[in-house]
Amino acid sequence: MRDLLERTFFALDAADGEAAAAALTDPAVVDLRPWDPGAGTPAPRSPEEIGAQWEAHLYAFDALEHHLGAPRFTGDGATALGLAHLRIELVAGRDRRTIYADLIGRFQREDGRWHIERLEFDVLREEGNPDVRH
Repeated sequence: MRDLLERTFFALDAADGEAAAAALTDPAVVDLRPWDPGAGTPAPRSPEEIGAQWEAHLYAFDALEHHLGAPRFTGDGATALGLAHLRIELVAGRDRRTIYADLIGRFQREDGRWHIERLEFDVLREEGNPDVRH
Protein backbone atom coordinates (compact mmCIF):
# COMPACT_ATOMS: atom_id res chain seq x y z
CA MET A 1 0.00 0.00 0.00
CA ARG A 2 2.93 2.32 0.58
CA ASP A 3 3.97 1.72 -3.03
CA LEU A 4 0.39 2.41 -4.16
CA LEU A 5 0.36 5.77 -2.34
CA GLU A 6 3.82 6.71 -3.61
CA ARG A 7 2.89 5.87 -7.23
CA THR A 8 -0.37 7.81 -6.89
CA PHE A 9 1.32 10.91 -5.47
CA PHE A 10 4.09 10.69 -8.05
CA ALA A 11 1.44 10.58 -10.79
CA LEU A 12 -0.32 13.60 -9.27
CA ASP A 13 2.97 15.52 -9.09
CA ALA A 14 3.61 14.67 -12.75
CA ALA A 15 0.09 15.84 -13.70
CA ASP A 16 -0.85 12.31 -14.80
CA GLY A 17 -4.43 12.24 -13.54
CA GLU A 18 -5.23 9.08 -15.47
CA ALA A 19 -2.52 7.08 -13.70
CA ALA A 20 -3.48 8.54 -10.33
CA ALA A 21 -7.19 7.79 -10.87
CA ALA A 22 -6.34 4.17 -11.81
CA ALA A 23 -5.33 3.63 -8.17
CA LEU A 24 -8.88 4.31 -6.94
CA THR A 25 -11.85 2.05 -6.29
CA ASP A 26 -15.08 2.88 -8.10
CA PRO A 27 -16.49 4.83 -6.34
CA ALA A 28 -13.89 6.42 -4.06
CA VAL A 29 -13.72 9.40 -1.73
CA VAL A 30 -10.84 11.89 -1.84
CA ASP A 31 -10.85 14.98 0.36
CA LEU A 32 -9.34 17.95 -1.52
CA ARG A 33 -10.10 20.59 1.10
CA PRO A 34 -6.43 20.97 2.18
CA TRP A 35 -5.61 22.21 -1.32
CA ASP A 36 -8.84 24.08 -1.85
CA PRO A 37 -11.24 24.72 1.07
CA GLY A 38 -13.95 25.45 -1.51
CA ALA A 39 -13.77 21.88 -2.82
CA GLY A 40 -16.76 20.97 -0.65
CA THR A 41 -17.54 18.01 1.54
CA PRO A 42 -16.00 14.84 0.11
CA ALA A 43 -18.50 12.42 -1.39
CA PRO A 44 -18.20 9.13 -3.31
CA ARG A 45 -17.25 9.77 -6.94
CA SER A 46 -16.02 7.75 -9.89
CA PRO A 47 -12.26 7.71 -10.58
CA GLU A 48 -12.94 9.83 -13.68
CA GLU A 49 -14.76 12.47 -11.63
CA ILE A 50 -11.97 12.54 -9.06
CA GLY A 51 -9.40 12.81 -11.86
CA ALA A 52 -11.26 15.84 -13.24
CA GLN A 53 -11.41 17.31 -9.72
CA TRP A 54 -7.64 16.83 -9.36
CA GLU A 55 -7.08 18.56 -12.68
CA ALA A 56 -9.23 21.50 -11.62
CA HIS A 57 -7.71 21.91 -8.16
CA LEU A 58 -4.15 20.60 -8.28
CA TYR A 59 -2.80 21.17 -11.75
CA ALA A 60 -3.26 24.93 -11.58
CA PHE A 61 0.01 25.17 -9.62
CA ASP A 62 3.41 25.65 -11.22
CA ALA A 63 4.73 22.80 -9.10
CA LEU A 64 3.20 20.24 -6.79
CA GLU A 65 5.09 17.79 -4.58
CA HIS A 66 3.82 15.17 -2.15
CA HIS A 67 6.23 13.71 0.42
CA LEU A 68 4.97 10.63 2.27
CA GLY A 69 6.48 9.58 5.58
CA ALA A 70 6.17 6.95 8.31
CA PRO A 71 3.18 5.04 6.86
CA ARG A 72 1.50 2.41 9.00
CA PHE A 73 -1.12 -0.06 7.76
CA THR A 74 -3.40 -2.59 9.39
CA GLY A 75 -5.87 -4.90 7.71
CA ASP A 76 -7.24 -8.33 7.03
CA GLY A 77 -5.98 -8.95 3.50
CA ALA A 78 -9.16 -7.65 1.82
CA THR A 79 -9.43 -4.21 3.42
CA ALA A 80 -6.93 -2.05 5.25
CA LEU A 81 -6.57 1.25 7.06
CA GLY A 82 -3.49 3.43 6.79
CA LEU A 83 -2.02 6.44 8.53
CA ALA A 84 0.97 8.43 7.31
CA HIS A 85 2.54 11.86 7.53
CA LEU A 86 2.32 13.97 4.41
CA ARG A 87 4.05 17.18 3.38
CA ILE A 88 2.56 18.89 0.35
CA GLU A 89 4.44 21.65 -1.46
CA LEU A 90 2.36 23.98 -3.66
CA VAL A 91 4.22 26.49 -5.84
CA ALA A 92 2.74 29.37 -7.83
CA GLY A 93 5.32 31.66 -9.40
CA ARG A 94 7.67 32.76 -6.61
CA ASP A 95 5.18 31.91 -3.87
CA ARG A 96 5.10 28.66 -1.96
CA ARG A 97 2.71 27.05 0.48
CA THR A 98 3.60 23.98 2.52
CA ILE A 99 0.92 21.84 4.14
CA TYR A 100 1.81 19.32 6.85
CA ALA A 101 -0.93 16.76 7.37
CA ASP A 102 -1.75 13.31 8.57
CA LEU A 103 -3.14 11.14 5.78
CA ILE A 104 -5.88 8.73 6.75
CA GLY A 105 -6.59 6.10 4.11
CA ARG A 106 -8.89 3.18 3.57
CA PHE A 107 -7.83 0.56 1.04
CA GLN A 108 -9.58 -2.33 -0.69
CA ARG A 109 -8.11 -5.32 -2.50
CA GLU A 110 -9.69 -5.91 -5.93
CA ASP A 111 -8.51 -8.45 -8.51
CA GLY A 112 -5.42 -9.18 -6.42
CA ARG A 113 -4.35 -5.51 -6.24
CA TRP A 114 -4.79 -2.83 -3.61
CA HIS A 115 -6.81 0.27 -4.48
CA ILE A 116 -7.54 3.48 -2.60
CA GLU A 117 -11.12 3.62 -1.35
CA ARG A 118 -10.85 6.80 0.73
CA LEU A 119 -8.23 9.48 1.43
CA GLU A 120 -8.67 12.14 4.08
CA PHE A 121 -6.22 14.68 5.38
CA ASP A 122 -5.94 16.15 8.87
CA VAL A 123 -3.97 19.37 8.38
CA LEU A 124 -1.56 19.92 11.27
CA ARG A 125 0.00 23.21 10.17
CA GLU A 126 0.85 25.33 7.16
CA GLU A 127 3.79 27.51 6.21
CA GLY A 128 4.37 30.05 3.48
CA ASN A 129 1.86 32.09 1.55
CA PRO A 130 -1.69 31.04 2.48
CA ASP A 131 -2.98 32.61 -0.74
CA VAL A 132 -1.26 29.91 -2.84
CA ARG A 133 -4.33 27.90 -3.71
CA HIS A 134 -6.49 27.36 -6.76
